[in-house]
Amino acid sequence: MRALQRIVDAIFGLWQRTLDEAPEGPVLRLTLLLLILHGSEGENFQFLLRVIAAPMLLSTSLTANRWLWLVLAAVCSASTYTFWFGQDNHKFLTAYWTIACCLAVWNLNPARILAVNGRLLVALVFSFAVFWKIFGGELLNGKFFEFAFLSDPRFELMGRLGGLSSDVLSASTAWCAYSVRCPPRA
Repeated sequence: MRALQRIVDAIFGLWQRTLDEAPEGPVLRLTLLLLILHGSEGENFQFLLRVIAAPMLLSTSLTANRWLWLVLAAVCSASTYTFWFGQDNHKFLTAYWTIACCLAVWNLNPARILAVNGRLLVALVFSFAVFWKIFGGELLNGKFFEFAFLSDPRFELMGRLGGLSSDVLSASTAWCAYSVRCPPRA
């Protein structure tokens, strides 16, 4: 029973320390966790992000280190630039948010910078999504799914269920590997 009480006390102590610290602390640590788990395309870029972000996540003194955030923003930007055509949309947003975190830690009021950039990022993403759905013309004609079925291995099962043959999927995999950097099919 005492062991359970210690565990509960440790959890509530951690929660209390999180609430007592500066407001940008949890945001920066969650961003570091995101970068460690889903940071970028490419093994080299992902390795760099993990090597830099893991110590930052574990050490509160490194969490707000300006120079390390600058390196993280540069690595995310380089990854986005390198894999821009075959990269998922959320990787662009991760890069933008990492740059916002970098700008925030260089500012005198990082909590305000993070709040403003977070709101802007969400508002712009949803505004552009609605705009594109209405004016892009791809909402009703299925062009996005046609491209996704042929180029993204995560949609392969749906493509097969939709009637694509193995020959078509093999040809699209060869084209994708030749023309853009797409992830390989399993």
